[in-house]
Amino acid sequence: WMYNGILYMHPDTNQTMLEWKASHKGNIQISGNVRKYDTLGGDGVTVSIWKNDTLIWPQSGWIKVEYNDNSGLNHDFEVNVEKGDIISFRVDEGNNNAYDTTIWSPAVVYNSYKEY
Repeated sequence: WMYNGILYMHPDTNQTMLEWKASHKGNIQISGNVRKYDTLGGDGVTVSIWKNDTLIWPQSGWIKVEYNDNSGLNHDFEVNVEKGDIISFRVDEGNNNAYDTTIWSPAVVYNSYKEY
């Protein structure tokens, strides 16, 4: 959900996803920060970014954001997209979803594109 310009994501028994759809073919910059909002307990979350069905960040696989990490992880990379490609920002629970509210501030910007 969005409140005061901040995007909050909370997985239940399924992953929570925010999706962006490419309107053009081109090269995009994906930057942002993902961090825990609720740092009072729980066991943290795992996060990742996908292009369609392919994991693109981090390249080593899902990465954990610890339960008390309110600084989080930064990402900033480029990727080529085709019109209609889906970029998804995914948050998954650890062993349970207690205290799993997570703040993600992604930005997707075209570096170059072609309209066709």
